[in-house]
Amino acid sequence: MADPQASETEFPPSILALTRDLMPLLLGGSGPNAGTLREQYASSWIENVDVTRTGFYIDFALPPDAPVADPEAVHGGPSAEAVLTSPRLGDAGAILWFNRGRISSLELYACDPWPPHLAVEIGIVTSFPG
Repeated sequence: MADPQASETEFPPSILALTRDLMPLLLGGSGPNAGTLREQYASSWIENVDVTRTGFYIDFALPPDAPVADPEAVHGGPSAEAVLTSPRLGDAGAILWFNRGRISSLELYACDPWPPHLAVEIGIVTSFPG
């Protein structure tokens, strides 16, 4: 298993900070799977950051013994979203993706190119109800 602390030092600090700010909001629901997903996130680490012209994909890794949420309730589609605002980004947002009951990736996107050290504000958040 990869060393979680060593791997995260390779990624842009501004993206790591935004991810740390967003994830608790995206996982803020109160349904039966919400606690399991928060446990997953607490034990996860960032495995990869894929930089695109207009955003990022942050892939999470989980330990093999991490709890698994109900796969029927937590499916492959986007289940939590946020609107991000910045004068230099235009329309932007974040989508949290799941795969077979596990947190998979966080997509940060914009309609305009995303500068590497851009400060953004988190707007409307639709958290996973869990």
